[in-house]
Amino acid sequence: MYNYTRFGKKGKSLVLLHGFLGGTGYWTSVVTALKDHYDVISVDLPGFAASAHLPAPDSMAGYAATVFKLMDELAVPRF
Repeated sequence: MYNYTRFGKKGKSLVLLHGFLGGTGYWTSVVTALKDHYDVISVDLPGFAASAHLPAPDSMAGYAATVFKLMDELAVPRF
């Protein structure tokens, strides 16, 4: 499974995705500011940070598919 953090679990779900060479730690201050109002989910994409051991997709569509799969696993229908 991909590494992720989840805080709040109330309100609308907000998924935070990092850029190149990033990870969930990039979003610490943002999560702190939003966790009282939203279900905040920050994801380490495959090939990065704590998900570095997982094979990275070869396309943006592949990364998107991994995010959708994780949201399905977390039962988050809309984000």
